[in-house]
Amino acid sequence: MKIPKKIEDLEKLIKAGIPESLYLDFKASPALSKKKLNEICKDVSSFANSDGGVLVYGILEKDDLPYELDNGVDTKTINREWIDQILSTHIIPTIEGIEVNEIKKSNQHSYFVVSIPKSFRGPHQSADKKYYKRFNFISVPMEHYEIEDVRNRRSLLPQLVNFDVDFDGHLIRLKIENIGNDVAHEVKFEFPKDFKWYRGELPNALKNGIKFFPPGRKIIYTLGSSSSILGENSKYDTSFDVAISYFHPFSESKVQEIVHIDFLDYFDSTVERNPLVKISQSIEVLADIQTELNKINASIKKFNAISGATGIDVSLRTLKNLRHIFTGSSDFEPIDIRYYDYNVIQEVLNIDFEMASKIYDHFHYNPENTPLEEIEGITDELLEKIKKLTKQI
Repeated sequence: MKIPKKIEDLEKLIKAGIPESLYLDFKASPALSKKKLNEICKDVSSFANSDGGVLVYGILEKDDLPYELDNGVDTKTINREWIDQILSTHIIPTIEGIEVNEIKKSNQHSYFVVSIPKSFRGPHQSADKKYYKRFNFISVPMEHYEIEDVRNRRSLLPQLVNFDVDFDGHLIRLKIENIGNDVAHEVKFEFPKDFKWYRGELPNALKNGIKFFPPGRKIIYTLGSSSSILGENSKYDTSFDVAISYFHPFSESKVQEIVHIDFLDYFDSTVERNPLVKISQSIEVLADIQTELNKINASIKKFNAISGATGIDVSLRTLKNLRHIFTGSSDFEPIDIRYYDYNVIQEVLNIDFEMASKIYDHFHYNPENTPLEEIEGITDELLEKIKKLTKQI
């Protein structure tokens, strides 16, 4: 059925004598009033729980047949924004893809056409805490098995967009991924009004949406270290809800998923590391063993040549450090702190993990360029050690 957009479309509907059906319901304008909120939600949710349909407010009917337009809805008391609001706040869960079209009759009166898609994220509960379906052209309560049937529609419409917490060591990340086999179109993210992003402004994809999101694509945002986000003095939200909506090609309509994120769920837990990180750690262990063997060999053969057929086999900094060792000096060449993780920082400076994380964040996530001295808990002794053992940026 073509959705009416103009008064001429409504008049053609009446002239053609198109009757009410499972998919079409005519209502007189007084049915759209604040006193009949429950009835409005009942009718709309019944279409979503059934097979979708259209509600037309402003047509008089007799024996299920339309016969004339009435005077319309008084838009001083009822408008499109009010209809959108009650449908989004009084039907649970919210029905995605509802379209409310206003057809003006005069400056103060309008007709309203509400188009409701079949929902794959139901069942939807009306404002009176009941579930309804369309039956014999009217809205009637659903049986328990019918409610379960609607609930099982979810299995027919697999989720495409996943939004979840991800960890890289002790760095907290958020990962968006298309886990389905179809392209998700017009992906939108809605955060709480007072939500504060962790590093500056909300990223473009989360703020403006993703127009084309193919299967397998991932977008990852690093938020910061676990100590900076989960610490006692953290200024960031540790839990929030995000509503994700997108056009699903299977249902040919918009669907919505509500995702709850709570970083405290991971508090005191052991984070499984990426297999590549484990391999890298194994390589580092082997490298450490090799280094120790080289030291032993160097102790035995201090004066062996350190150059091969193609040139010097070790770095300049290593050569300088060897010179310090051979001369009995305890001074070593400083490291460039930008190229090492918090584990190295912790080892070199001989500090606890929390302080190492703060120093790591300072050199990697410091858009405001705050001074090193402003790191919470840092001491003058540690500042001197940093200046001595590391290269300053």
